[in-house]
Order: sequence, then structure tokens, then C-alpha cells
Amino acid sequence: MTIDQEASPLLEKGDENEEFLSHPSLLTRKQKIIASVGCVVRSGICGLTNVAMAANIGQLAENVGKTSVEVGGCFIARAVAAFLGSLLVPCISPYITGSHTAQIGLIAMLAFSLYCMVNTSEYMLYFMFFVSGLSLNIVDIVSVIHVRKLHGIDAGPWMSACFLAFTLSGVLATIIYAVWNNLYFNMGCVGGIILFVYLEMIVFEPDIEEYIAQLTEEVSKTSSDPNANYSIEIICSITLFAALGASANLTSYLETYVCFLDVITTTASGYVLTIYWIGIAISRIAIVIYQTKGVPLPYLMSLFLLCIFICIVVSVLILIFPYNAVVLWIGMIVFGIAIGPAAGIVFGINNLLTTQKSEMSTSILYVGISCANVAPYMVAAIWEHTTLGTYSLFTCELILLVLSFIIVIAPGLAAKSAKKKLSEV
Repeated sequence: MTIDQEASPLLEKGDENEEFLSHPSLLTRKQKIIASVGCVVRSGICGLTNVAMAANIGQLAENVGKTSVEVGGCFIARAVAAFLGSLLVPCISPYITGSHTAQIGLIAMLAFSLYCMVNTSEYMLYFMFFVSGLSLNIVDIVSVIHVRKLHGIDAGPWMSACFLAFTLSGVLATIIYAVWNNLYFNMGCVGGIILFVYLEMIVFEPDIEEYIAQLTEEVSKTSSDPNANYSIEIICSITLFAALGASANLTSYLETYVCFLDVITTTASGYVLTIYWIGIAISRIAIVIYQTKGVPLPYLMSLFLLCIFICIVVSVLILIFPYNAVVLWIGMIVFGIAIGPAAGIVFGINNLLTTQKSEMSTSILYVGISCANVAPYMVAAIWEHTTLGTYSLFTCELILLVLSFIIVIAPGLAAKSAKKKLSEV
């Protein structure tokens, strides 16, 4: 059960519990804001590192004597690590505080971001992607948990801010990559930013663990529903995998695709990735603003289907006109704007279709997000072992997009079935 559910009955008990939840003696409003901003920044660091590793896969592979397609297994390693990270956080939380967990994760991220610049071992490259997926996923989850515990039922805007920070930092990573296109400078910048955030966390952020510990002890008096059904979460998790997997594919292999076809210059290929991520950032900001107005379920589902349909059309057009630079540029802008809000919409659909707000519910959704990292491996495998060649990228995009288009209808059908059973009772 999450803080949202658990805090509500506490607030109904009167002023005593309201005073307890605010903990004025433990944490001032200013301290909570400083700590929350720190959490948002750390989510941003995770996005920066995630995109930087994927965008520089070509040069990382070249350093070990391989091509980006041949080391596609790195994304499998990262996906497995991200999945394990989702499982590890609740397991280690009784033994180590969230703040210490985040600090260890940041140190690991700093270490591999610097070492990858000089790495010449293929096996070490796989290991670095594994450490990348594990550490950044743990840091991101801990950041979201912290803002939720800090703000309780008012944590919504802060959670959205974490999501946006992850996206906007991805844009920053692609800009750095496009402008300098140098592995040493790119990963050096990433390492420097991680070090700055780590020092900021130690020096400036208040100690929030006592506050969180007391709040957690109080809200744990309520219990979760033993008969919880997570079918909606499973459906939404698969949808998240498909939609975010499509996005991850382009981040990882868009540059390789345009270089193979020689549609545009190698320098310009970096800018294609940048405008793609700018489109994602703009649309994610827009969907957060849109959802604050209380959007009904039918509108959200229709919007999701429209976005995925647009992405399908763009993919088909690029497959039909693979050597047309205009189609590529415009297509990537439109694709980024359309795919950007997909995850936020799916979260909104899930929240409207189910009353389950437990930690298990959130974990199931994160499994889909974590597994999206495996999608680029599918592109690499098809590219390397079939005759599709460069067509592999947007063929995989179509597979994932059609899957998400079809499966998003399932939550609505499940909701209608549930309502029908309730009416019969």
C-alpha cells in the first residue's frame, strides 16, 4: 500500500495525525523542498546516463573492435540489471537507507561513466552496461520513493517532475553528443555532472531518513488488500514495455541506421536524435499539464491510440522512403512528439482503471519499463542474423507499436467486464 492510500485514513483521525504527517520538528517545508529538488535532479542524472550510454554505443563498440550491432547484447545486460534493480530496492531497504543506496548508486554510475572511455574489453563493456542498468534504476526508484514519502498525497507534481527530469536530461545528453560527438568529452561531461550531484547530495541536502522512518512506521499500521488483482497492471506493464521499447530502439540505433543508408551526413545524424528527444520532452511536458485537468478514461485511451497510430504511420513512411532525408527529419520530429506522452498516458489509464495503489502495483509497472531496455537487442539480432539489414530498425518499431496499439484496448475491456460483474451483483 502506498503513502497515498495510507495517509488518507491518518488525515481523517484529526489534527494529531495531520501534525504527525508534517513533522515540523523534524523537517521544515524548506528542507522538504530542497530534498525533493535533489530527488528530481537524481532522476535527471539517471536519464542523462541512460541516454548517453545508448547514444555512444557506436564509439564504445569501436573501442572493443566491434560494431554497435555486434554488441547489441549490452542492452540485454542492461535490461536484466534494471529488472534486478526493481526487485532489489524493497529487499535492501530494511538494511540500508534510501539516501545511502542512492549515494552508492551514484558512485557506481560515476565509476563506469569514466572507465568506459578507456575500456577495450568486450566483456567489460557488457559488465558496464549491466552496472549502468542496475545503479541508475535503483537511484531512480529511490528518488521517486523519497518524493512520495516526503509529500504523501501531494506528491503527484513531484513524481511528474522526476519523470520530466529523466526526459529533459536525455535531451541534454543528445545535444552534448550531437555538438561534440566525442566519446571522451561526452562521458567526461556525464561523469562531472554525476560527481557534482553526489557532492550536492552530501553537502546541501538535509537528512530525511528519520522523517521517512517515523512516517513509514505510522502508516504501516494499515494493511494491503490480500485479494488484490493485478491484471490491469500486467496489461499496462506490457504496454509500457512496447511503447518505451520503441523509443529505446531509436535512441540506440537511429544514428547507425542513417549512417548505413547515407541519407544524411554523419554529423547531421546526431542532430536527428536531438530533435527526436526534444519532441519527446515537449510532448511529455504537455501531457503532464493536460492530465492535471482531470482527463476522463475514454479521452486518455483515445489519445494513446492516436499517438501510437501516428508513430505507426511514420514508421511505414520511412520504410517506404528510406533514402528521403525530408521524410526522415520530419518523421523523427513527429515520432518524438507522438511517442513522448505514451508512458504518462498509460500510467493515467492504470490509475483510472484500478484502485490498487500498493508497492506491488507500482513494481509491476516498473518491470515493463525495465524490460524495455531489451528492445534494442531485438533490433541488433534481426539486423545481424536476417536479410532485413537496415530495415530491421523500423520493422521492430512496427512490431512494438502494433503490440501496444492492440493491448491498450485490453484494460478497457477488463474494466467493462468488471463493471458488468459488479452490476450483476
